[in-house]
Amino acid sequence: AKDTTLSVSLQTTEWSGAHLDWSLHPTGLGSWDPNLTGSGKTVYLVDTGISVSHQEFAGATITNCWSNFSDDDAVPNYDDTVGHGTAVASMIVGQNIGTAKDAHLRNVKMFNSASGDITVGEIISGLDAVLADHIPSQSDVKVVCLPWNLTKNAFVDAKVKEMNASNLVVVAAAGNDGVDVNTVSPA
Repeated sequence: AKDTTLSVSLQTTEWSGAHLDWSLHPTGLGSWDPNLTGSGKTVYLVDTGISVSHQEFAGATITNCWSNFSDDDAVPNYDDTVGHGTAVASMIVGQNIGTAKDAHLRNVKMFNSASGDITVGEIISGLDAVLADHIPSQSDVKVVCLPWNLTKNAFVDAKVKEMNASNLVVVAAAGNDGVDVNTVSPA
């Protein structure tokens, strides 16, 4: 079952190229000023990688954790060539819009396209890498951001439950494109 191929959905492509700038503020003005900055907290982002050289990440703490492409010379190990991971990362640790701009962001590059196929084994390997990197403690809850969905899968759902039991708070996309959340994982 680990080699079963599933279709994944990250985002629509209508924002192509401009989505990060638009997500900062639709008019290009203003900035986000949260009361809590995420200082001392860790967030794992499981997505398309992160373009850490983007100006939004000046001063951000972003480190690489795991890549699904470490054996593929044609794909950058951790850099984002799609834009989705970078956009989501900006909403987490971005200097203008980041809701937890002082958090430590751990980059987990699972995908290299906005949609397509991935095996259950690849997903489980990425989530296992997060579990291996995380040292559970009652006082240090960490967040895992899974901003994508795929066809309902019991193995993926069981891994998310295991992560929750290890003091990881999993935040997942809830039915991208208006689909019933009960038909997709990891929602």
